[in-house]
Parts: sequence; C-alpha cells; structure tokens
Amino acid sequence: MMNNKASEKACLTPDNSAKNICCKEVIIDNRTYEIHDNYIAKHIDIVKKENFIVEFFKNKWARFAMNVSIIFIFIPLLIMIGAVVLNGKNYDVIAIAIAVLCMIPFFMSFENSKIGARELVVIAVMVALSVSMRILFAPIPGFKPISAIVIIAGIAFGMESGFMVGALSAILSNMYFGQGPWTPFQMLSWGMIGVLAALLFKRKSMPNYFMLVIVAIIGGVMFSLMMDVYTVLSIGDGWSFERYGTMIIASVPFMIAYVVSNIVFLLVLARPIIKVTNRMREKYGIFE
Repeated sequence: MMNNKASEKACLTPDNSAKNICCKEVIIDNRTYEIHDNYIAKHIDIVKKENFIVEFFKNKWARFAMNVSIIFIFIPLLIMIGAVVLNGKNYDVIAIAIAVLCMIPFFMSFENSKIGARELVVIAVMVALSVSMRILFAPIPGFKPISAIVIIAGIAFGMESGFMVGALSAILSNMYFGQGPWTPFQMLSWGMIGVLAALLFKRKSMPNYFMLVIVAIIGGVMFSLMMDVYTVLSIGDGWSFERYGTMIIASVPFMIAYVVSNIVFLLVLARPIIKVTNRMREKYGIFE
C-alpha cells in the first residue's frame, strides 16, 4: 500500500543557512521528496499559461475561426506562393506543409475527445480506401473514385475530416502516380470537395440520391476548374484569363469523366458506407 504523508519544515540554502521559505516534505512509497514553495509558484504559473491556451481553443467559435482560416486562407496562400513565387519548385516541401496544416483542424476539433484514437483509425481507413481505389482504377483515365470517397468522408465526419481525407489521399496516392507541382493543387482541390460535402449535408442523416448527384456534379466541375488553374500557372509566364478559358474548354471531356465517375461511385458507395459509419457512431460514440 502506498504510504503518503506531508510535513512542512524550514529549507536550507547550500551554505546551510536557514531561509524563510517553506517547503513540503512528501513521502511516497517510503521515499522522501521536498517540494519548495518557489518551485510550486513557478509550476502553477506555467500551468495557468497552458490552461489559457487550452481554454482558448476549447471555445467553439475560436476553433472554428482557426479551422476556416487554415483551410480557406493559409493553405491556398501557401499553394500560390509555391506556384507563383517559387515557380513550382520545392513542391515537395509545400505538399508536406499542406499535409501538416490540414491535420491541425482535425486535431483541434477533437481536443476534448476521449476516444480520439478511434477517429484516427476511421480516417486512416478512409484515406487507405481512396488511395487503393484510385490505384485500382488507374487504367481508366479520369474515372477515379477518390472524389466520391472524399465526399463520403465529408458527409459522415465533417468539414475538417473531409479536408484531411482529400489532402492526404492526394499526396499518398501520388507516391504511385508521381509527385510534382500539381500535388499541392490536387490536395487543395480534393480537400475543398470534402469541405463542400460537409457544408451541403447534415451529419448523422442518410443523404438522398438527388443531393448526391448534385454534389457529384459540383465536385467534378470544381476539381477540373481548380486543376486548370495549375495548368495555366505551370506554363510559366503569369496568369491569363484568356488562357484559363481555353484550358476550361479543352478540359471539358475530363470534366465530364470526373462528373460521371463521381455520380457512379457515390450512388454505389455513399449510402452503404454512411450506414456503417452511423452504426459506428451509435455504438462507439465516434465523431460526436
């Protein structure tokens, strides 16, 4: 049995002269520890500073403002710096920085969660599913399920999770397809599709097929338009709206392929996967 007791005594300086500083002598498991008042005061001061920061981010609106700033301001700004200022160089550093940034909203959202490891496992499964299915359908140009999986993640788990699944799926699947200056744009595009899905659908509810078709169309068009921005910037002589319009017209066949693949995979996968995630939420309390 643990033997705990505490007593107070005068503390001595190194030259054994008494000081008017009180300290506590604590005995734990027959070992004696001295805790000085000046140390305690310092420790309490540090704890107060840490608690202020923690309490700030526990505030729902402060956390929401930070998440929105990261997703809609900091990450796009970082991509523009990489594309315009660095001319597509150091794209690997930019991609890794985006990967780190996209995790911050997720972890901030589950700061108070007691079962955060379970959410991480589910997100890892969704990322692995989207990456493996993108590789599986590689022989068919433009016909990829990754956008559909990202949309499902956004519907089932919310804005932060949807963005993280989209961004991580892009950088991880490109280890097979090839990394390049286009990777940060893909990360942003798929991440934004996840955010869009989270904003259009109510969590915990089963999406209807009409809305799934709508978000599939919007997601396919959005991805094509955002990647056309990369195409224009990659030419290297600045931005041109005329060139951007030309790129949009030229990419219409791919846009149609994106839309069709999104519709097919969403109609097949969305309701079954969301039904499973709803059961997991009820049974294990994840993403509450």
